[in-house]
Amino acid sequence: MRVWNLCASGALLVAGATLVAAGSPSTGAPRSAGPGWIGSISGTYEQSSGTVLHLPSGFAPADLLVAIVANDGPDSATSVTHAVFGGTSGLTWICHGHVSARQDWAVSRDRLDRAGASSAEIWTAAPPVGWTPGTVTEISSNPEPDVVHRDDGGVVTITAWANGQLGQVLTVDGVAGRPLRESLDTLGPGSAAYAAIFTGRVNAAFTPLAGFHTVISRRAGDDTAQVIASNNRDLPSGIHSVGYAPTPGPGNYWEMAVVEITPR
Repeated sequence: MRVWNLCASGALLVAGATLVAAGSPSTGAPRSAGPGWIGSISGTYEQSSGTVLHLPSGFAPADLLVAIVANDGPDSATSVTHAVFGGTSGLTWICHGHVSARQDWAVSRDRLDRAGASSAEIWTAAPPVGWTPGTVTEISSNPEPDVVHRDDGGVVTITAWANGQLGQVLTVDGVAGRPLRESLDTLGPGSAAYAAIFTGRVNAAFTPLAGFHTVISRRAGDDTAQVIASNNRDLPSGIHSVGYAPTPGPGNYWEMAVVEITPR
């Protein structure tokens, strides 16, 4: 099922962090630095603790921050699992895309379920003129302190743009047997694409499709949380396939939130 701009209500975000500054990508081949991109910072976290991201001073010129989040929550949760942000940067975060895959492994076809378990989301913040980058914290809205019942945490990537704007946002809720990919008809030229992906009941080294690379990944328990991004931050207009290669299979349930950032 493909869904546009479906969001949970709530706020945002949090221990290790991976910083990617312009010109120094953490993985893969050199990337082209398209219009407006400043850099990105990523973190992984356990279910109970969240992560703290220390935004670099180089983010100061940014007028758009985009957070790409994949996180887990207890299977028994009856409320929406979503990111909760905070930190000394004092930013207001707005959700533009949310999808949850709670227990859709039990059905024979795609089903949208906003409540419980894991989720993939897209959030943005608009820093004011003259702001000072500080910390951003992020944690699941359903943290689980009990080790016995704890689920498997998540990942978050925050990208900074000097003259970017939000393009398309789409979400996909999938089940076993459906290829973990979706088509994005970009608005380019000058587009960049990111995706948050959570695959439940499969802990595996997933490979992004051609033209994309892994930004951050967390494999814990029986789950995999990952953020991927287009190698090219100056994509032309046209259809691009976003997701994973065919093998390994994505497991009993998975969800993906895709975002396009375009220049103003």
